[in-house]
Amino acid sequence: MNTIKKLKNSYSGLLLVMATVFALTACKKEEPAKYSGDNFVYFMNQAVLNPNSATVRNFYKDVVEFSYLTPLNQVESMVFNKPGSGSFPLLLQADGRISSENRKVIVQVEGDGQEYCILPHPDSIFIPANEIQFSLNMELVRPPLTDTSTKTITLYLRNSDDFSPESHVWNKVTYKFGNLFVLPQFYVQIEPVYGEYSPAKLYAIYEAVHRKGVDYWKDDADVIALNTWLTSRNQILVGFEPFTLLDLYYFLNLVNYARTWARAGTPQRIAFDSLTNRIIALTKELMIERKNAGTPIVDASGAEISFP
Repeated sequence: MNTIKKLKNSYSGLLLVMATVFALTACKKEEPAKYSGDNFVYFMNQAVLNPNSATVRNFYKDVVEFSYLTPLNQVESMVFNKPGSGSFPLLLQADGRISSENRKVIVQVEGDGQEYCILPHPDSIFIPANEIQFSLNMELVRPPLTDTSTKTITLYLRNSDDFSPESHVWNKVTYKFGNLFVLPQFYVQIEPVYGEYSPAKLYAIYEAVHRKGVDYWKDDADVIALNTWLTSRNQILVGFEPFTLLDLYYFLNLVNYARTWARAGTPQRIAFDSLTNRIIALTKELMIERKNAGTPIVDASGAEISFP
């Protein structure tokens, strides 16, 4: 009988302990994971249509290249994360743990394009308290249009008291930018006339037209006829006074608009086709001059550029 009584008392005590533990657990506030010295931060510089189905590698690209001559990028400076076409994302992402304090991120820039790179003030670059992301609104200023060299910058995330990014692979990104010769958007439509694309050929075209100067083009009947038509349709005019690299790309891409809205045989279409033929003729003159001078214009393969 005493044994049964002792067992009852022990069982009652066990239930009391379990009830107390349950009560304490139920009342305990669930705290979010806090920052620790093992936290890391990394770049996210690619737009993803469906972030929920993407991995970190979908958001990250180690090298990004762009030209200020392409239509969407024809701006005086590229401001990253700026809404609208032609902009690029550039975010700093910490791991999922948060902190009640701002966490400083150290960004270092290197490369021969540093003079064209504007970063926010170092004191303003941090992961805000209770957040895990920061938009790095870097600005890359377009070099002078006469400069067609490739500019390069590399951004590094450096170790700090708050983060140790140098221990993982997403801690740097490289941007190659400038007034780079790239394939015009509608080149496939003009390839039968201009021939195979090459950056050397585009630069030769630009030089041949540009060197004629303002006086050669200012009263040109074809330019006047084409721009009169473009004005009537609220379109950008073709610029020859002086002729710039942006004008070159605009004229080459204008073929799509001209063929869509200017029927063959109309004055505006005749003017466009006539300018195309003259541009090619001027370029061929330049090619002959260079070849006779012993400095032929060649592409990357070493072959002389040519037209059909």
